[in-house]
Amino acid sequence: MTAFLNRLYTQKWISLLLFLALGFMLYVNVMNGKFVFDDNIFIENNQFVKMGDIKSIFTSGITQGSGLNDNFYRPLQQSLYVLSYRISGNETWSYHLWNILF
Repeated sequence: MTAFLNRLYTQKWISLLLFLALGFMLYVNVMNGKFVFDDNIFIENNQFVKMGDIKSIFTSGITQGSGLNDNFYRPLQQSLYVLSYRISGNETWSYHLWNILF
């Protein structure tokens, strides 16, 4: 019985890893994609993201770093943008990697 459970447990992990690898392979082509739509507001022109101003990120709307007023409050999203900006600047691969992983 123990050998059967160990084999079942191992097969479960192998299936999970294969599923994750397949998902990654399907979306890996976006790694070289460019910024689109509102990314210039949320990332490229956002001074809070570029400066890593965490206090402003957690106390204001998502576009206020770009000089716009809104009522969208997404501090965790902006915090990931700060981390990506620290890793790769305005190169898109790290931003897209977060989307693939999460």
